[in-house]
Amino acid sequence: MHSWRLWTLAAVAGFAVFFSTVAGYGQMPVPPDITFKQTKDFTPTVFSHKIHAAKNPDCTACHPQIFPMKAGGTLEGKPIPLADMMAGKYCGTCHNGQKAFLMTDCVKCHPPKK
Repeated sequence: MHSWRLWTLAAVAGFAVFFSTVAGYGQMPVPPDITFKQTKDFTPTVFSHKIHAAKNPDCTACHPQIFPMKAGGTLEGKPIPLADMMAGKYCGTCHNGQKAFLMTDCVKCHPPKK
């Protein structure tokens, strides 16, 4: 009578180990930082996947709807238009003062010129 309990416990433990291993198997490593070049009006900015992934580890929060994952990146390496971001596109999707800090706090992303 006690052997079925032992087998049940062993089966549950086996499934727990299996599923905890499988759950971590498919995770991608955090991509490196992306540097957006200086424009006429703004200093370069660095986008940190590490900082953003720490706040929301689900890549699908941004990819592919907001930022397509393709060769050349967003807008094929061109600067992201400020007007688009202020209209709630790209970074402005979250940086709206509700989900994350407002886009109007420029120095959080663009360090002052030296």
